[in-house]
Amino acid sequence: MTPLEALSSTEVTLFAPEKARINQAIYDAGIELAARLGDMGALERWIDEKLDHQEGGVQWWRANVRRAGGDRTIVAESATILTVAQAERILKYDKQTISKWRHKLGKRAEYREAISKAARKKLELEKADNHRARGTGENEW
Repeated sequence: MTPLEALSSTEVTLFAPEKARINQAIYDAGIELAARLGDMGALERWIDEKLDHQEGGVQWWRANVRRAGGDRTIVAESATILTVAQAERILKYDKQTISKWRHKLGKRAEYREAISKAARKKLELEKADNHRARGTGENEW
């Protein structure tokens, strides 16, 4: 069994709020390993799994968390309504992180490409942009 197969057999696809941070670390490790091995198919699968997990986190937050003084007409799908502080303690992610996920997942294709590009750049599989030379004519040969 290859390291990539061993890592992908962890079955972390269901969203468990107590394990959210650990599962995200597993997805990040899978993405890095797939990029390092040059397995672009596995890289894309790991990215999809990571995004699906983040979507699960956003949905869990929406179903279980209500801010103080929030809209009282909305009935939570869950029997237990958590405060933001309680949810942050369970998830080990703050409200801003969930908000960023929600925003980025709204443009899933762009977010997916950004993660893929970052993994390839980290391993120098893709040339980094020279942001200082943009628009100067110095990088146009």
